[in-house]
Amino acid sequence: MLDNAPSKKMDERELLAVLREEDRDSASFFSSELATVQAEAMERYYAEKYGDEVEGRSQVVTHDVEDAINWSMPHLMRLFIGNDELVTVEDNESDDPQLGDQIGEYLSHIFFKENAGEEILHDFAFDGMLQRIGWVRIAWADATPKRKLIKNVPAVRLKEYTEDPEYEIIAQDSDELEQLWELEVRHTPTNGRMVVEQIPPEEMAYSSRASSVDKSDYLRRKSEEFVSELCREFKDKAYDLDPSNYGIQATNGEDDLDSDPRRQARHEQESSDAKDNSDDHVNKRKVDLLTEYIRIDYDGDGIVELRQVKRVGNTILENIEVDEPEYVSWSPIRVAHKLTGRSITDTVLDIQKIRTVITRKLLDSLAQSLAPRRVVNKNALGEEGINQLLDHDIGDVIECEGDPNLAINELITPDVSQSAYAALEYFDQRSEEATGITRHAQGLKAKAITDTKGGIENLQAAANSRLELIGRWLGHGVERIFTRMYKLSVAHQDQPRMLKLQGKQAEFDPRGWSEDARITVHIGQAAETREARIAKLILIKDEQKEILLAIGPDNPICSIKEYRETLALIAREAGFKKPERFFKEIKDDWQPPDPSEQPDPATEEAKAKIQLAQQEAQAKVQLSQAEAQQKAQQSQAQLQFDQQMNGAKLETDTKIAEMKFAHQREMDQAKLQSEREIAAMRIESEQQLAYARMEAEMELARWRTGQELELAKSKASEDAKLKEDRPGGRLDA
Repeated sequence: MLDNAPSKKMDERELLAVLREEDRDSASFFSSELATVQAEAMERYYAEKYGDEVEGRSQVVTHDVEDAINWSMPHLMRLFIGNDELVTVEDNESDDPQLGDQIGEYLSHIFFKENAGEEILHDFAFDGMLQRIGWVRIAWADATPKRKLIKNVPAVRLKEYTEDPEYEIIAQDSDELEQLWELEVRHTPTNGRMVVEQIPPEEMAYSSRASSVDKSDYLRRKSEEFVSELCREFKDKAYDLDPSNYGIQATNGEDDLDSDPRRQARHEQESSDAKDNSDDHVNKRKVDLLTEYIRIDYDGDGIVELRQVKRVGNTILENIEVDEPEYVSWSPIRVAHKLTGRSITDTVLDIQKIRTVITRKLLDSLAQSLAPRRVVNKNALGEEGINQLLDHDIGDVIECEGDPNLAINELITPDVSQSAYAALEYFDQRSEEATGITRHAQGLKAKAITDTKGGIENLQAAANSRLELIGRWLGHGVERIFTRMYKLSVAHQDQPRMLKLQGKQAEFDPRGWSEDARITVHIGQAAETREARIAKLILIKDEQKEILLAIGPDNPICSIKEYRETLALIAREAGFKKPERFFKEIKDDWQPPDPSEQPDPATEEAKAKIQLAQQEAQAKVQLSQAEAQQKAQQSQAQLQFDQQMNGAKLETDTKIAEMKFAHQREMDQAKLQSEREIAAMRIESEQQLAYARMEAEMELARWRTGQELELAKSKASEDAKLKEDRPGGRLDA
């Protein structure tokens, strides 16, 4: 019969008993199943020996697991590294269309710049690919003061440190000669920071039937922490954390992290850094801190809540209610309704074992074929002959009695290498089918049937489809990381921040962001090859160009800004981090020029032709000058050569040559002078002749004009006289 009475509030003893029981159940699950598999996966990655090796035989171990992981990791990393549009945010409550992109840039900056984003992604993916599951912790760390020593501080910086409320100057020392200061400061940031860290799988445990992190009834992390740090953080528990306390001593038992088979497999070749419990090393003492998440009705209100409990042994340091765990996980091969799926290692473990056995047999057979065993007649060789046979000296003489063919006989081992190679080829194909990592994706030479670009691309696409599916599951894990980062920023960052992203200063204030925004991680474009993306961008660029030429820059489809953005993306995909070196950024207030203010094309064409003609003339002048300079240099070189050749002649020859040269020069100068005088006289006579001709023509013109006037007057007089004498005229009588 059900008891409807309300439950009572639990005390710490009852909570501690439940936690210890849950921890034992989860630890036994890991020890019996997952921990063993993960430890073996690490050993196979390192190609450790199997333990069944025979002395005197080949002990080689193939690296199938390592090859599968190492060939798949670059593809997975390329999905996230260098993708400018990796994260987008959909905030339905905001009217700003650019706010989502700005938030995505802000989260990417926190992850990749303020935290070791690339290393975290690599280890997150690596653990999942190798050990079935990868873990990342995302938490908000409050600002804590830190002491720093700053040297060579100039006067300007000293004033900034003095006026900055984040810095408290504890001590200072100055160099009056160089005006530099040495400061000891206490730095207390005004705001906390986001902490993202990758967690080793051996530190995590959860309920055996959990289907996800959010739905797990119990989740635990076991980490090594300094006792002094815990005492500083939990001052009210400092007495319970004293090394003489029984509870803290009980933490270093058989379930210590150093005894975990996964850690031992990872650090098999390294010395163990076990925690030192002696009183002489109290300040460096470490203990196992358990950070546990359990779903339980602790306060007795009838509602099961998620509680975060931090404890060391039997000492509970913190017990608070939280909304969600601060851990995110992923598995490369999902298994429905299970938190932990399968790994790439699981698909090739048996293949690595088989290929190791075949390879060992192949090498043993090859060694026996090259150095076969011998059957020896001891009586025929004697002890001395046997010793000479064992020495294996080249060209050595082996003494025997009787027929040597009856004394020594080679045991020829059949060559089985062809069968071994065929078997290895078969299991290579099985490995490709199991992992999706093919020889074509590795850049190896394909068979003749695929010696075409299309054939290779089809094979790579088929091989990459499985890796792309794994990349999508990894993308969902990264999406949960960024989602928690967003929620923590909204909940804890109570001041705006100024950051310089992509060369621009921008302010980010999470206080105005919506709590229900959707975070999306995009990996579809990154899954393609760089060449394919560039080809698609070039097609887009060509279409934009056609639209701009056909309709103009004011068309409703695309503008100059979109065209410039496409060009910038092409430059980025080509590997150039700063496309603005090739294509300037277009300002927001930029407007296309008014067509009415554009210059006349005919005028511009005429100007261009004139400029071209000027450039051609200038080029010809420069060419002529260069040719003249070259000829002068050649003449000077020839003259120097002639001088060197004729330097040994007699002094009289030199004087004769000088006299001839001087005489010739005088003749030339006289000739030039006479020619100049003749030319001047000719010019002067021509000018005088021209003046005389001009005066004669003018005199002739005046005379002709006078004659014409006289003729006109005479004609007029005759006409008048004729009028008077004609019949019918006037009669005076």
